[in-house]
Formats: sequence, C-alpha cells, structure tokens
Amino acid sequence: MSAVKIGHIELPDHFRASPEERRAVAQLASARLPFEVDIRWQMDRRPFVAEIIRVAQCPRVVPFEQWRPELDKCKRGEIFVGLDRNRKPYRASFLTDDPHWGFEVGSRRGKSTFLSITAAQILHQDPGASVTGIDVKRESFKALFGVPRLILSNDPRNITDMWDKVHEFRQEMDRRCDARGEDPSLEFPFALLMLDELSQFSAQSQQLWRGMKEPKDPAHPPVWDDIAAIMWQGAAFRCHVLMAGQRIDHQITGGIGLITSLGFRGLAGFRKQNWERLIGTHPIPRSRPERGRWIYSDGDSETWVQNLWATDAEIKAYAMEVPGAGSTAADATWLVGLAAGAGHLGLSVDAFRKRRERDPVPEEERRGNQPMWRPGALDEWANAGNVPAA
Repeated sequence: MSAVKIGHIELPDHFRASPEERRAVAQLASARLPFEVDIRWQMDRRPFVAEIIRVAQCPRVVPFEQWRPELDKCKRGEIFVGLDRNRKPYRASFLTDDPHWGFEVGSRRGKSTFLSITAAQILHQDPGASVTGIDVKRESFKALFGVPRLILSNDPRNITDMWDKVHEFRQEMDRRCDARGEDPSLEFPFALLMLDELSQFSAQSQQLWRGMKEPKDPAHPPVWDDIAAIMWQGAAFRCHVLMAGQRIDHQITGGIGLITSLGFRGLAGFRKQNWERLIGTHPIPRSRPERGRWIYSDGDSETWVQNLWATDAEIKAYAMEVPGAGSTAADATWLVGLAAGAGHLGLSVDAFRKRRERDPVPEEERRGNQPMWRPGALDEWANAGNVPAA
C-alpha cells in the first residue's frame, strides 16, 4: 500500500522542529492510531503543520525459505530479525558496546520461534559457537533438540542443573579471559547464554535458595552472580546473554542491577507498565495484535518488525549446517573432543593429549568445554612430525 495522508496536526508558532520535538509528535501520532504512521513536516510557512501519513505496514509473515539469503548475508554475531514497516531487512548485532539482549513478550507472540532462530543463526555462522539454553517450561528450544552445540537444561524439577550450566558458561568465559591474558591476539567463537521464562526461573531459584542459604549468605541465589559476571565481562570474549519472559525487572534479575546491561530490547503483547519498565520513552505506542510483531529498541530509536518465521525442521537444519562455500565436504565438518581427534589420527587419547600439549594444533576452536578441529588442520599438524608415519 502506498503512503496516504489521513490528517494533520497544526503546530504552534514556537515549535522549533528539533529532533526531540519531531520524535515526540511522531510517537504521539503512532500511539493514538491503530496502524503505523509517518510524519511529513511543513515548516516553510505558517501555520506549521505535521501531516500524518499512513505508511506501508509490516508484512503479516516473513517466511524463512523466502528470506534465507538475507540470513546468509549476516556477519558473525549479526542476526536477521525480520522486516520493518518499509519491508526492509532489520538486523541486530551482538557486536555492540552493550551486547546483551532482553525481551518482555506476552504468551503466543512467537517467542520460542524467535529464540530458536536467533540461536540457529549463531550456530550456523560460527562452527565453533555454542548456545546454552535455560528453559523451565521445556518448550522454547524444541526446534533445536538434538543439535550438538546446544547445551540445554530444561527440567523444572532440577533448578540446580540450570545453575550448574550457567556456572559452566561463566567458567568458559574465565578460561577465555586467562587465555587472552597469555595471548592478546586470541579470538573466540560465540557463546550465547539464553534464559527463557525468566520470571519462573527466578521464582523457582529464589524458593530453592531460601531452603539452602546460610544466615551469612546473600539474599539472592548465586546464579545471579554468575550471570552478572558474564554480562559485565563477557563481551570481550564473545560471551553474550539473552533474557526473555513476560516480565523482566530489577527484582526478577536478582536485584543486583542487571537491567542496565541490556543494550537491545524488545516487546510484544505489552501493556503500559511493560513499556515504562523496559523502554521508558513517551508517548507509549499501542501493542500490535499480530503474532511475531515486535517493537525493538537499540537505545536510540524504536522500530516495529515482523519477525522471521520458520518451521522447527527449517530451524534445526539451518543450525546444523556449516557454511562450506569453497570447501570440501571434509573441511565443512568438525572433530569435537579429544577422543574424536585421537581416533582421526589413529592415536590413543593419552598420546594425542601429550603431543597436543607439546605442540598445540593450529586453528583449534572450542565447542562448549571441548576442543575441536577441522580434519585438514589435524592432518597438517600430524604431517609436521607430530604423528609418526605408519
């Protein structure tokens, strides 16, 4: 649909049309109307006028198959989210100054699909990447069940396992920090910690902690200290946090000031209090009813987007596929863990470990807590004298 003028606002003579004033008028118009609008400014004669223009709306659906080429264009750490109201690709990135994400999303708004597609893109882009998923309702990552680089804890009866998985993620961050200290040139694959159903996870964690804590222990469960460390230190080592739930506030996140570390935020199916808490600008726009229609804020502007949609099968296949342009099939695979590497070289695990410690394998990456290599890199290392000829 082309742009159509539907009305105007007559402005006072003292209206300066500063960026802040223009934004306020545009937001006011958007908040009062049930569709998306733009403003055309007439400021060269009196009376000054803000013409309200009904613009092209976001599409109802953004199918994966049609838009996959846009996913493939993304750099590592960049996510294709969907299409904005001008039908242009909208992307978000973990490679920013505030590289952690938070989303308040009502039920039946496409949250599980969004989380799974985001994880799949990270896993697809970076063959050394890993995703740790924490989900007390079991449903959020079902599209990724069976993907090797997904580390999942989703049993609501075992909250301590969720704490352990978060702690292991922090330990991986600390390992990277130590390695960088020894070699400042080191780069690392992405590691993404995704916490869904945050309110329930927080409530169950608090209940469990009340039965465990000693009088001198802090009021909040120690898992929040691990999450805080990751949010405050992880960006330098490509360790990132994504939180999602129907409510994200100071208390739910441990009461230790984590909300300010969420640089990229989104809402769907929201009310006034959700907007005030997470975004805070005025006037407050109306929530959209379409499933998958979210509004995002990068701290500077807000954008309505129709999120990418995919089937579970499409998501899983994309997550497991390694980009192989210009490579052989063998080069597109990875050998994960000491046993796999040793088996490829015909060595015992102990012999491989000792020779690797003496002469590290070039281009070694990590998957979770395990080393991994491309077969070609191991063969070159072996041919350099690390494995005796048969």
